[in-house]
Amino acid sequence: ELSCQDLVVEDISLDHKFVSDTSQLLDIDISGLQVSCDFRWEYRWTIFNGRGDGKATLDRASSAGITLDFHSADYDILPPKYVTIPNDKCTSNIQIDNLDFDGDGLGIIAGIINLFENLIKRVVEGELGKLVCEELADLGDDELDNILA
Repeated sequence: ELSCQDLVVEDISLDHKFVSDTSQLLDIDISGLQVSCDFRWEYRWTIFNGRGDGKATLDRASSAGITLDFHSADYDILPPKYVTIPNDKCTSNIQIDNLDFDGDGLGIIAGIINLFENLIKRVVEGELGKLVCEELADLGDDELDNILA
């Protein structure tokens, strides 16, 4: 269970490139991404188990970017018809500023998890980076195709 709020985007830059009469590229770079999230965590190991809550915040150094390729039969006379993402061209630099685990009754397990915060951060940052690119790709590919159709 994950709930995020307070999304901040400091800057969005767009760079347009005319490639041919049938293709135009749009690079979108997002910088200064910040968000706060609350989550539930849970573990099971042999006869032991526990659960609790946690909080995470992204560092303002986080960023993401994607390239969209707008296609037309002929840009001299027709608007774009669909969008693709060349070679899954998406980049993300997700950096977690703070990651806190609470709960599990006495808080022993949460305390142990907090000791390994940097290791967990790297794993979560990698997974969030993939998710950001998947969401941007879906937005760029599916949603823009629907608008252009």
